[in-house]
Amino acid sequence: MRLTQRLYWVGSGASGLFISGRYDCNVYAVDCGGPILLVDAGAGGAGAAAILENLRSDGLHPQRVAHIFLTHKHADHAGGAAALARETGATVACSQETATAISTADPALTSLEIAKKAGLYDPDYTLEPCSIGLALADDEEWAIGELTFRHYLTPGHCAGHSALAFRDENGLHLFCGDTLFSGGRILLQNIPDCDLQAHLRSLGRLHDLRPELFLPGHTMPCLREGWRHFEAAAARMARLLVPESYR
Repeated sequence: MRLTQRLYWVGSGASGLFISGRYDCNVYAVDCGGPILLVDAGAGGAGAAAILENLRSDGLHPQRVAHIFLTHKHADHAGGAAALARETGATVACSQETATAISTADPALTSLEIAKKAGLYDPDYTLEPCSIGLALADDEEWAIGELTFRHYLTPGHCAGHSALAFRDENGLHLFCGDTLFSGGRILLQNIPDCDLQAHLRSLGRLHDLRPELFLPGHTMPCLREGWRHFEAAAARMARLLVPESYR
């Protein structure tokens, strides 16, 4: 699904458009003027095949996918990385902490073990290890084709979580993963590396970017005045409240 001249929505699970696998997060494709960047990879399995077919339907040949960026290590965002990289030849990039977890597919580091016990995934679901070709530092710039992206560490939802931004004629695009959802909502989970205070600091940092295009890991993206979603969260924080919960 084409959203702007450069931006496509190519994956989404049962909690969204359901155009790929049941457990998939939102997966975005950015046409960088030749190479394509995928942002997040879904959970894998049949969802990965659906993402590739969605690329083709949008006129984007999968072999043009040069890079896959993972916002974080949870299976609904990273589980499809190995399969998509294998099919496209893409390099996978993420933060160093995410890289450590995904390269080993450690069920404790990725919180998959407790997520399965909570019934969030099928009991037989497994996370495939994925080689990471590029570990991005905080505030690092990353040039791909005609575009320059900036990487931001945004821990809170989990350790090693990060966001990615780029600017074009439509304004600043912000892929914020699970740091914020539409309406200024957040998702705090009972997992070892979810940190409320770190999350609130990350929200403040991204709020200051004032993105025009708000591109979350779940719920609906927003193509104009995306900063309003951060304002909604900031308004509650100013009253010493936590932003409203996504679930």
